[in-house]
Amino acid sequence: MADFIKILDLFKLYDEEDNGPLKMFWRSYFEMVSLLLTFIRATREGNWPLHLECIREMLPWYFAYDHVNYARYLPVYLMHMIQLPETHPEAQMMLENGDFGVQRNSEHGFSQLPVDQTIEQTLNRSTKTNGGIVGFSLKKNAVQRWLLTAHSRARFVDKCRMMTSKKEDNRPHREAGKSRMKRDEEDVSKVMEVVSNWTDPFEPSEELASLSSGCVVTETIKLDLLAAKDKGTVALTAFVEDRLLSDSVGFFDPLSKLKLGTFRDLQKKTTVSKEGKTVILRTDRNLFARLLVIGQSRQMDLRQLLVHELGPLPWSLALFDGALVKTDKAALPKLLEDGVECLHRMPAQTTAVIIDAMAMLQTMKKIPERFSDLAVMIFKRMLMQAGQARRVDFVGDQYPVISIKNTERERRSNTGQLAVSITSSQQFCPRQWKKYLSCGSNKVRLLEFLSQEWSKQEYVERIDSRVMYVTHGNHCKKLVVKHGRMTATDETELYTDQEEADTRMFLHASHASSHGHQRVAIVSSDTDVEVLACHHQSAIPAELTLISGTRNRSRLISVPRLCEKLGPGVCRVLPSLHTLTGCDAVSSLPAGARKRRLKW
Repeated sequence: MADFIKILDLFKLYDEEDNGPLKMFWRSYFEMVSLLLTFIRATREGNWPLHLECIREMLPWYFAYDHVNYARYLPVYLMHMIQLPETHPEAQMMLENGDFGVQRNSEHGFSQLPVDQTIEQTLNRSTKTNGGIVGFSLKKNAVQRWLLTAHSRARFVDKCRMMTSKKEDNRPHREAGKSRMKRDEEDVSKVMEVVSNWTDPFEPSEELASLSSGCVVTETIKLDLLAAKDKGTVALTAFVEDRLLSDSVGFFDPLSKLKLGTFRDLQKKTTVSKEGKTVILRTDRNLFARLLVIGQSRQMDLRQLLVHELGPLPWSLALFDGALVKTDKAALPKLLEDGVECLHRMPAQTTAVIIDAMAMLQTMKKIPERFSDLAVMIFKRMLMQAGQARRVDFVGDQYPVISIKNTERERRSNTGQLAVSITSSQQFCPRQWKKYLSCGSNKVRLLEFLSQEWSKQEYVERIDSRVMYVTHGNHCKKLVVKHGRMTATDETELYTDQEEADTRMFLHASHASSHGHQRVAIVSSDTDVEVLACHHQSAIPAELTLISGTRNRSRLISVPRLCEKLGPGVCRVLPSLHTLTGCDAVSSLPAGARKRRLKW
């Protein structure tokens, strides 16, 4: 007992430190669990003052989380019980003696039960029939007789049980049996296994995330979770003052719900009301016909009528809703590759393969259960694409807060975003994979997790004699096996603040070329990568090969052949042309200009 008290005192001392919102939330959770256990203890021991104190401490939580019935009637119950010594002193004495519960077994201590639970275990249990009242009979008189004779039938059942020597007092306590003790030990082991795979709730952190799912709450939900008890206390005080101590508000008037945010709200689908939307007229031929009729009826010059834009922005720059005008980017590779024969297989002596990380993640269909299994799956797919290459580069994007790509990313994430913090390799993967990847912070955390997971010793046999480069943020980690041990070091030559993997992959290609790799393959289906490959091939000594398309319909493109067909002048200006006519950050040219670009 002394050791437990010492540990408890140390925990209280540590608990006073401020380590961020995650610790504050779990401290309030421990408070609620302790309150519930104390309430059960008060009933088991027949401790009436402790019972009332637990009710008093529970009231703010009922108001905070909108349990209307408990919030309305428990204050009245508590007020009556506090006044009981003056109004009914005899009843107060009985309650103080523990008579608000029932002690069914005199041989076992700490086993007093509430009255309603005792009725369920005795009278209702003894009079139970198949189907209950509903299954017993549909006749009113039969049901009435069944209810009136319930106590007599219960007495008969008890007498029969006593005749068979099955007395309630002689049986051992259920929780002291071997089977129950064995099950409790197994449950404790399972809980310890689960908790050990979670993050430490008292570890300093500025984010408030679910320990099981890793979902990071928004700032609004975080404030609601941390201030729930305080807001509930304010609502309780207002209820008592307005409805119990005075008649300013009727007791049975509706209670205003606080509607505080919880972790469950992260899974809800939100809808925007029509009142909150800006309705923009869509352009169609009916609208244009109406304009023509109005112009003719009022004898207006049609050329003057159409001088003004029909939308909030010029249609040559944006759509009716203000979004950028997108072009068919897939048309440009077809034009560039026209007349260039694709390779039938990977060129011999291709010793380095560079993989677009986000492109691979976006194409994954079947997501495993846990993040550890996901890391293994991605690693296997990466080695399958690398083939016999000695060097493998896994290159991902960066996601700064202020970016020219924000508009395009918001368009792609129109289904909503779900922020998830990866706290353990045994954490469950989110089921909504596309929604998970629509959040930039999730991709950053995933790349950091993969770089850490692949650095573990269990990946030694998988890497074998290869050298791997895995990017995460501005950094690039080099993974290599030396003397049977995994070695992970930061490659300073590949440190960069480039946001897009499209440009970052050519930094890795140049790095591979400077380290003796004569042929480098780049796995990406992005048009931007093909344009940049044509532009940078002259500056990279190694021969570049593009692996584009899907797994079943892939294309192997020799970049030197492509540059030879286009010529050095076209390759030099190709990125500028693509930037003005078809990249993600600008609106494309009108249809006529796009056709002229394709003819070019």
